[in-house]
Amino acid sequence: MPVSTCGHCKNAAFEIAMLAVGGSETHPVLQCATCGAVAGLLDSGDQTAPLKAQNDRIATLQTEVRALRSAFEQIAHQLERI
Repeated sequence: MPVSTCGHCKNAAFEIAMLAVGGSETHPVLQCATCGAVAGLLDSGDQTAPLKAQNDRIATLQTEVRALRSAFEQIAHQLERI
């Protein structure tokens, strides 16, 4: 399998960094870990939004499962009394 290398120093290790553009605005870039040459611009959109939505849904499901477990325990308790 081919290995990507830096066009400047031929290193094969890359990292994500924030590049300041026009003063205060920053953009995520993929850069060489050795010389810092930029290899590409990454999507600057919010990458955490889908994960947050998924975590919120998991939390909701956990709450629903706890409520169901409590209801089943109450039913089991009532059945034991019969």
